[in-house]
Amino acid sequence: MSVIPNDKGELPVSQEPGALPLFVIPWSGSAAFAWCSQLENAAIADVRVAGVAATVLERKKLLRPGQHLEVLLLDSVNLRDGAECELHVTSKDGEGAVVRAVARLARWDNPETRRALGLVANRFTQANGPAPVLERYLAFISAWQAPGSLVKAFPEGSILDVHAEHDGGQVSAYAVTAHGLQRVAGQVLHHGDGRLVLWLDGEAESLLYLELADTLVRLHLNERSPRHALSLVDTGANGINLVEALHAGIEQPSPELRAWAASLCRQNVVRPSEAAGVEVIRAVRLPSREVAIFLRITDAIVGARDLRLEAFGAKEPLAITIVAREVDGEGPQWQQQVIVKAPAPEADLGCVKLSRSYAGQSHAAWIREVDAADPRNAALARDFAPMAWVDPATLPTILHPLATAGGHAAPGLLQRLDLGSEPEQVSADIVVFVQQDLEALHRTVLALSLTLHDRPFAIHLCLFDPRLWPALEAKAQVWSRSYGLPLRLSCYSTRTTEAHVAQQAMAGTRPQVFCRAGVVLRRGDGLVRLLSMLHGKAATLLVEGTADPAMPRHDVSTVPQLADVVQADWPARIVLAALSSDDRLKADGMPQFYTLEGFLLAQAMASQSSEVVLQDAHDGDVVSSGTSDRPDDFETKLDRLSLQMVRRSSSAAQRRPRKATGRGTG
Repeated sequence: MSVIPNDKGELPVSQEPGALPLFVIPWSGSAAFAWCSQLENAAIADVRVAGVAATVLERKKLLRPGQHLEVLLLDSVNLRDGAECELHVTSKDGEGAVVRAVARLARWDNPETRRALGLVANRFTQANGPAPVLERYLAFISAWQAPGSLVKAFPEGSILDVHAEHDGGQVSAYAVTAHGLQRVAGQVLHHGDGRLVLWLDGEAESLLYLELADTLVRLHLNERSPRHALSLVDTGANGINLVEALHAGIEQPSPELRAWAASLCRQNVVRPSEAAGVEVIRAVRLPSREVAIFLRITDAIVGARDLRLEAFGAKEPLAITIVAREVDGEGPQWQQQVIVKAPAPEADLGCVKLSRSYAGQSHAAWIREVDAADPRNAALARDFAPMAWVDPATLPTILHPLATAGGHAAPGLLQRLDLGSEPEQVSADIVVFVQQDLEALHRTVLALSLTLHDRPFAIHLCLFDPRLWPALEAKAQVWSRSYGLPLRLSCYSTRTTEAHVAQQAMAGTRPQVFCRAGVVLRRGDGLVRLLSMLHGKAATLLVEGTADPAMPRHDVSTVPQLADVVQADWPARIVLAALSSDDRLKADGMPQFYTLEGFLLAQAMASQSSEVVLQDAHDGDVVSSGTSDRPDDFETKLDRLSLQMVRRSSSAAQRRPRKATGRGTG
């Protein structure tokens, strides 16, 4: 059927008195859907157009309480708008009659048009390619064409951005495809300020028709524009509204949709209120496939019944456990540190919704999860370290994974200064660790100057407290000049650990000697004898324990026994360790360590090709002259747990390192 308007764009209307309207929806060049809504208690048996019988291809009935509507698919090239027709009808009693009718193009303001179009979309297909006649009809009866674009496509549906006003009610959508007309299920995700964000099930066609506020609107989607998508779904209120709408309306979202929804959420959320302020510091996905939410709450007390945690797309809340601790502050406000933990239903990172009820009010926030290996988590674990005082299980299950899963970062170097020239053909690097006690460091530097015996060593002084850099620089200049020692000074950031520095030093090609400030070798040939024990031997590591009487002593002959000591009660600190250059130690697959002891012992247990020499220092060759630098309790506990992991995952228990029975000669 073709539609031919006059020069004013109006369709011709028959003036035949008493003729009923036969509403028509064109389907193709030779077929159309037709119905007559004013026939009561009668069915159309035949339709004649200009005296020629039209072939009835199909019949469909629309049932509604109090009204039955029959829609016919007719094959007639003469069924034009305004054409006079004869309807041969049959009553329920079987009586026949002829009714005059006029073909009328079905307009959208006719309620039956929407019902009939829904029938066309649900029950009829066209196998001969696109339906240009039907599409021209829809374009003609549409009120206007709205600009729109495809924001994002997912396996289960698409998100559209339409520039149109809408009241937020139900939206019906039709897509013109190669097989005809299809009805598309959809829902409104966001509306306002002349903008409408829609979700449509399935793949979005480039040409759509939307029913908005009883008006049919034509929508031709533009090409995808990532820049446009970012401007629409920013991290402000619009983005969060979209996440909430998708969470409520989409069941079993795909991994792609979960990832996109998470990208709209923030990692840190602050919710101030009159009663209390809540800061969601971070939501971390733990290696145990649990999610831990870290909160800081001011002037309030939080219990399990006050909080609700939901995963995106899940209809039931997650089962949560809570650990809370009060924090004493200097100001009038006091705080709580809170960790909320729950099983994560999905394997991939996503977002979670944390709802909190307090004083009759309810607040909710969507938070994007971060991986446990996020480098910021180490500082977060230290900040929440006191939580282990409230619940000891917090350390191994939450804090340790956060603090040790971040990989092995390079040391954060702040300043470096070389005093004197490094000797040629250096035999070994001597790395000295100092935290704050510069006087203890002075005793070690003096002892080194008395034991070098003209052997070429490179001395590297490592400071872990940046506040002491001016004092160290001034003192080291005097030491270097007075003792004739070339020194390299390095000042590291507070996030740098002894293990970081040790790992970087081990990447070199020379033997390494590690010691702490305050260590003194009594024998003048101590360093020479130390390196001679490594030369030509299969051993890679020589460990000297402390002679400090305040520290516990252990008679250790095997690495497994050493690990038992470490995990039971942190042993005497390693004050001197020597590493040969024959075997490069690796950190791949190992947790992040913090202390020199933890890193070296883990390397010893994980070594697959070399023996380990454990040298007892209690014979007096190595003396700890005393220092105010004390081990960090939190780092020590972390390394103790990490050593247990290394021991379980390695075959170190089957290797028996030999105990040194004598001293080598220089």
